[in-house]
Amino acid sequence: MVAVVCLASSDNPFEKRLFNAWSSALERLTLNGAPSELADDLRWILEYCHENKLTHEETMKPLSPEDREKMVDKLIHVLITTSRLTAHPR
Repeated sequence: MVAVVCLASSDNPFEKRLFNAWSSALERLTLNGAPSELADDLRWILEYCHENKLTHEETMKPLSPEDREKMVDKLIHVLITTSRLTAHPR
């Protein structure tokens, strides 16, 4: 949820907001124990951010429109799925 809020709560460029999402929440996540319905999206998000962060500038490399849309879709999917899993534990 923190990552989605970081993306949605500023008028900074998308790449700067994504870096904030990365440094505020995403970089702490791992794939260990991730539910199967989240693993592929979470892996893509974490790998993309790790490979494209510009730490010294506190931003990400520019994203193509396609990657930007993919990032948003995957983050929202992770948020919704996590919320459902938390609300209805197995």
